[in-house]
Amino acid sequence: MILNITGGLRMNKKELKKVADNFAMEREQEQLEYPVEDYSADKVILYHGTNTDNLDKILEDGLCPRGNNKGNWEHTIRSRNDMVYLTNSYAVYFAMCSIPEDSKASPVVLEVEVDTKSLYPDEDFMEQATRNNAMWQDYFMSIGHEDMTARTEYFRDNISEFQDDYTNSLKYLGNACYLGEIKPESIKRYSFLDVGKVWEHSDPTITLMNYKILGSKYRKLSKKTMWEKPLSINEVIFNKE
Repeated sequence: MILNITGGLRMNKKELKKVADNFAMEREQEQLEYPVEDYSADKVILYHGTNTDNLDKILEDGLCPRGNNKGNWEHTIRSRNDMVYLTNSYAVYFAMCSIPEDSKASPVVLEVEVDTKSLYPDEDFMEQATRNNAMWQDYFMSIGHEDMTARTEYFRDNISEFQDDYTNSLKYLGNACYLGEIKPESIKRYSFLDVGKVWEHSDPTITLMNYKILGSKYRKLSKKTMWEKPLSINEVIFNKE
């Protein structure tokens, strides 16, 4: 290990290789323990991130599409107002993003069991998956949708035409959306998260490439880490089998 001129530590080639090898072994083990699941079954387990300000209403009424309410992504591209967005990987991150500035709310993640007949692909997946496809490039050029925002909005507004791709959306990006309400009895459990620990566990770049490399890490987070200390303050079983 070498001290560089800025006062930080710089690793030599041998040390870098050791770090890289350890990283690769960790990912390989996670891929064995947390593989991509088969999402073609009638019902599947997925996750949703929210906060304590919303929890009581969710437990009473279920997870509802935002309707006319303001969404969490007004600064980018508005989500569909008739769907609930779900994930197999990023619930912790989405929980933090749901907390307004200056709010004292805490992040909460929920595990839900949903019917796959109401699942649709995430519009971000559709845009990323078709971005380098020549046929889609020609089509978007012909309708004047050449930038990423316009392409994403196209898929958002026409997502019903691509329902069968919900399995690929979960397999390659980790996200999907559910048409309509998810009733309270579909909520299996929820976990209160330690806000001071959240960013240690989830600060993702939600892209196809990142999911290909780190998807198993985030699936482990959803299935295991976010239900245990130190990230979880308390896990609550809501609907037992």
